[in-house]
Amino acid sequence: MPSVVIIGRKNVGKSTIFNRLTGMKLSIVYKEPGVTRDRVYTEVQWCGQSFDLIDTGGFFPDEDFPLARSIQEQIEKALQEADLIYFVVDGRTGLKPADQEINEELRKISKRVFLLVNKIDDRRFEHHATEFYKLGYDDLFLVSAEAGKGFGDVLDATLKVVPVSRPTKDLALIRLLILGRPNSGKSTLLNAILKEERAIVDAQPGTTRDLINARLSYQGKKLEIIDTAGIRKRARIKNPIEFYSVLRAINMIDRTNITILI
Repeated sequence: MPSVVIIGRKNVGKSTIFNRLTGMKLSIVYKEPGVTRDRVYTEVQWCGQSFDLIDTGGFFPDEDFPLARSIQEQIEKALQEADLIYFVVDGRTGLKPADQEINEELRKISKRVFLLVNKIDDRRFEHHATEFYKLGYDDLFLVSAEAGKGFGDVLDATLKVVPVSRPTKDLALIRLLILGRPNSGKSTLLNAILKEERAIVDAQPGTTRDLINARLSYQGKKLEIIDTAGIRKRARIKNPIEFYSVLRAINMIDRTNITILI
């Protein structure tokens, strides 16, 4: 299936766009920078066609952040897979050096880029979009993830670029959910099954935040494996991001066929 990856610096609204286009709150959205870390996948359907949409972590240029290198590697892998790139910028704060640095990296790869100027939910901000033409992209879209503005045009244009694919039927799909306390080896198990670093593994507890899914075939069966955030007693949860991560992990139990407790 064709794939589209969402790229951008921290807090430009990538995960909000991802959730808007998929119609589900798969990626955690919070005001704190750097919430998304791993690649998050799901299928988007539009006008009888479909493609995989990939959310990525925020770009951390030259920052002393413990997981910055791992997040960057996840972004690079997503770019390798992509047929099209959604480059997201913040239309309210304007063009930033980090946007220009990302643009320089994207220029090194020969893939089509749509520039999505996000947070244009008021006509007062539309004039800010003109400075983003400096980045050199013909495909520029004014959107608002919060208001749902402008995505019909984005999706119409996307179907003209990516290979045609019909929506998949998940009737025979077996979903496996991996649950366990923090640092019990959930992400390591997922990576071992897939034989790739699909999820970031780190000694620091709480590295996984979003639901990380991957599909594969085994002995004629189609499987979807879902890695989750570590679960601990509610009284020990102090961080709002961890609270939402745990809540989503627990809610997935009823939506899967098999739960693996590590």
